[in-house]
Amino acid sequence: MGVKHGFVSSVTDVGGPTYVQPTHWNAPHLSPPIHLWDFAGQLAAASFGIPSTSGATGFEFPNNSPLLRQRWDFTNIDYVYLAVGVASTFAGASTALRLQYSPSGFPGSWYSFDATGGSAPFVSVASANNASAYLLGSNGMRFGPTAVVSAAAKALPQPLNIRVAGYGGNGSAIGVGNIDSFGF
Repeated sequence: MGVKHGFVSSVTDVGGPTYVQPTHWNAPHLSPPIHLWDFAGQLAAASFGIPSTSGATGFEFPNNSPLLRQRWDFTNIDYVYLAVGVASTFAGASTALRLQYSPSGFPGSWYSFDATGGSAPFVSVASANNASAYLLGSNGMRFGPTAVVSAAAKALPQPLNIRVAGYGGNGSAIGVGNIDSFGF
């Protein structure tokens, strides 16, 4: 897990102004992003059908099974984002993969990390969204926007269950090479 803290040196500065002093290290320190959730497609892309969905449940990756659920403590994680290696796109305008959390003891209740009731973090996998600022190409690696981990998620007993779910499809399949989520 990453380390996030404010560092204050208790060593007294000595010497002249050209020396690096202990108090010069006084600053907030944040570790690099932490790898929270991943799927490695290896040599062949996974084919994943995304049906039309409504409500908070979504269609869980892969193939609506809990095989890739993981648990993570979000006490010291403020932001999360999702990256998806897309091998083939979906011909809809609003199809996306979303990272979600569930409180321990509530396996059927899934929530987005943003506090606005939105869907973040997410990555669009629709061919109609290939002009998105978060896209590198119609196929290839796509990065979603960074989402703030809500105070509600942090206030729950940790660790939280996390998963990736698909939204907005019509049952057609997309090809996914890899999916990664990071927190910092």
